[in-house]
Amino acid sequence: MRGVWIPARRYVYDGVIALLAVVGLLEIAVRRDAPDAPQSTFWFVVPAVAVLVLAIFARRRFPFTALTAYWVLAAAISFVDWRLIPFMNSVFVIGMTVAFLLGNLRNASQAGIGLAFVLGGVGTVVYKIPGHSTADLVFIPLEFGISWLAGFAVRERAEKAEAAEVRATQAERERDAATRIAVAEERARIARELHDIVAHAVSVMVLQVGAVRHKLPDALAEDRDALRGSSRPAAQRLPRCAVSSRQCATTGTTSSSRRSPASTASTHCWKTSAAPASRSGSMSTASVSRSRERSTSLPIESFKKA
Repeated sequence: MRGVWIPARRYVYDGVIALLAVVGLLEIAVRRDAPDAPQSTFWFVVPAVAVLVLAIFARRRFPFTALTAYWVLAAAISFVDWRLIPFMNSVFVIGMTVAFLLGNLRNASQAGIGLAFVLGGVGTVVYKIPGHSTADLVFIPLEFGISWLAGFAVRERAEKAEAAEVRATQAERERDAATRIAVAEERARIARELHDIVAHAVSVMVLQVGAVRHKLPDALAEDRDALRGSSRPAAQRLPRCAVSSRQCATTGTTSSSRRSPASTASTHCWKTSAAPASRSGSMSTASVSRSRERSTSLPIESFKKA
């Protein structure tokens, strides 16, 4: 129901304009014998009024041209029959509405030119009336000028409302961007702290493995080499992970992804070291098992000497 109402509401104004034109034609038909009635036949009156109305209907496709054409046609009709336009009171209402629409144009330059067309058209219609007074030439165009000014004021208000809406939308986007930046910075900070903790733990383990390696006897030289190979790759990869964390701390604030670059880089860094470390870990486990087997056959004095 709502989808049907929106197009109907869009053409309500056109229906009102058409109704006013029909009222004007009925007024001419009913008051045909009045002294100030148009002298033209209906073969001219009906097409003339229809052309005026059709010019307004074309405003959606040609906003400026259609509305200015109304006043050009009104002035041209006055040269043929000066009684036709002033006789129909409904045409006065239509003219006020057209003046309002010209003032409501988005383009300020076109709106200003439209004011000239309004004043020129109304002035021509009034001037063609025999016995017109100076007051008529001044105040009647002034009334249409006030209608144009009302449309211009409404346009200014609408533009301010749209500008406020654009600013509100932009502020909301900036808040969202600030939130994403804060989240990225927090993830980068957590990644750096995690790296520091892991680096400290790995460094302690490397030192402990080194101490154990130095205490092994010469008979377990193969095990000492295996322990050195298992601890060295992790110690060598720690500086690269630190560099990745620093880079993510500086570039992570500009990322709009859901996943923090710092955590991504750190994960990638530890994944690259996981495979060698796992292989070294398996080697160290096998070497320790072999050392345990050999240590059972070694005398106790050899460990005391170590």
